Amino acid sequence: MLLDILNKDEEFWNGAAIDKIPEEFRLKLWKIKDYEVLRIHPGDIDVIERKYERELLKPEVKWIKGVSPVYHPNWPKLYVKLARHGKIISLVLTEDVLRHVIEEYGEKIAEEFFECCRNCKVFICREIVGLSFTVTNRFLTLALFGRDGRYRGNQVLWSYEKSAVEWALGLFDYYVQVSEQLRY
Repeated sequence: MLLDILNKDEEFWNGAAIDKIPEEFRLKLWKIKDYEVLRIHPGDIDVIERKYERELLKPEVKWIKGVSPVYHPNWPKLYVKLARHGKIISLVLTEDVLRHVIEEYGEKIAEEFFECCRNCKVFICREIVGLSFTVTNRFLTLALFGRDGRYRGNQVLWSYEKSAVEWALGLFDYYVQVSEQLRY
């Protein structure tokens, strides 16, 4: 079953540092089952971002959990917007990502986020995180690093499969366990 998943989109998996996925979850990648990979080309950089925001803003998305060792300048404002829309949000970020957010936006963005989202949590992970993903009650998005250490955000796996969501929830809980909750 695992080979079926890996063979479905060899371009996505080849060269990916799947060894950076914690072993117990790497062995269960087969749970992702049905998925598609969105790829962007240099001229279409916003394609994935627009889909990501559109999907997260849908009313049927009740909660959002994400793990990211990668900073994106639009994400702080997006997550404030999602919080204002009543989404329950939990994020696991690395210290580098938190530092970038504070450098770019100052502590004001954190205050704004926590003010409009009483049910939101942010965790800081000091472990090496070798993937970035978002899981909601409806879908999973997953981006990996290459074996060369570079983030491959130009190809993102999307799955609406229930077992993929369950797999990602377990992985999210793994990262929460090795992180510290940010108190604001």
